Amino acid sequence: MTLQDSFAQSIDTIWANPDLLKPVTYVRPPGLTHDSSIVEPTETRASCSALVGTLGVAGLGRSARDTRPFTIRASELSAILTLGGPRKGDFIVDADGNTFAVYSANPILGDLAWRIYTTETFDEDFGAIAIAHTASADHGDLTLETTAEDNGPLYL
Repeated sequence: MTLQDSFAQSIDTIWANPDLLKPVTYVRPPGLTHDSSIVEPTETRASCSALVGTLGVAGLGRSARDTRPFTIRASELSAILTLGGPRKGDFIVDADGNTFAVYSANPILGDLAWRIYTTETFDEDFGAIAIAHTASADHGDLTLETTAEDNGPLYL
């Protein structure tokens, strides 16, 4: 038995126990990537089962934001991994609707899983700017060119 076989057996054993896992959605939003300056025009999502850990912070009181590592199988992140590894700017949404911004990730267990470190965020700016607005909430179309200059006020 090789080390890679041992890693695969460990992953299969952990993911065979549904009590240890939480359903999460890994999201890579559209936009300019932080690492390579490549424009990704569409949002990519991957529904995953994650082993969710907690990190204790030394000191008095609770940390300002919840820091949480997620361990996800690489096979479940295949839609994300085709675009590159998990990176800053991506986020994870858990079953309760909490949003965790990715700040670091590294492959573990022979590249069969990813340990993704996140911080809980309360920002609500995770939407795409290129999605068409509805008629009731149209504050301007950011995807069309105009021939006239708009020198009007910035605020109404």
